[in-house]
Amino acid sequence: MYTLAKFREFQIELTGTMYCTLVEMKEGSAFTKYVIREVIQIENLKKRIHFDVCFGEDHSEVYCNCRMFEFKGILCKHSLSMLIRNEVDVLPDKYIIRRRKKDVRRTHTKMKLSFNTWQNSTEQQCCKEMCVLFGEIADFVAPIDKEYFRIKKWLVSKMHELKLEVEEEEEEDQYEEQELNEEGDREDEDKEEQNEKEDGVSGTVSYT
Repeated sequence: MYTLAKFREFQIELTGTMYCTLVEMKEGSAFTKYVIREVIQIENLKKRIHFDVCFGEDHSEVYCNCRMFEFKGILCKHSLSMLIRNEVDVLPDKYIIRRRKKDVRRTHTKMKLSFNTWQNSTEQQCCKEMCVLFGEIADFVAPIDKEYFRIKKWLVSKMHELKLEVEEEEEEDQYEEQELNEEGDREDEDKEEQNEKEDGVSGTVSYT
């Protein structure tokens, strides 16, 4: 689920698919390349722009050279039109960036996330730089099958490592939270027991 702001942007792109026309298609071993023509209205003039979209049927992977997903975190109208063409009815989870989800969770609270924007400029800048770098790498390796698969394999491996690290951190945090809760429960029980003893002593009448 997107945040409200991102969902509105996604709706705009989805509506824009009606202005995208397939003009050329070339099938490859792993991907099918499509040339998409988009008609843009500028005042009283119409301008036709062409974009290259690559689609991999095995994992519903899609890439467009406009690189909207890399920069803005949502799929462009060109990519969406090819997903629709290839009967991909549900948007794959990998194209819903974790930071863009409405139900986003964080292990630590030092980086606060508002409803529709980042508050930490350092994180935003890091993400922007990484997107630019990944975009440049994609331009270099996309035409070279050997390099493409090598880089992709490394990225998948690295992503797996990062996910494991995050899961371990979450488990540690949950364990610490559980320990604190149990410690608090023990303290409450000790206090109740102490109060009961004090009540018993105060209620005892001594006769001499």
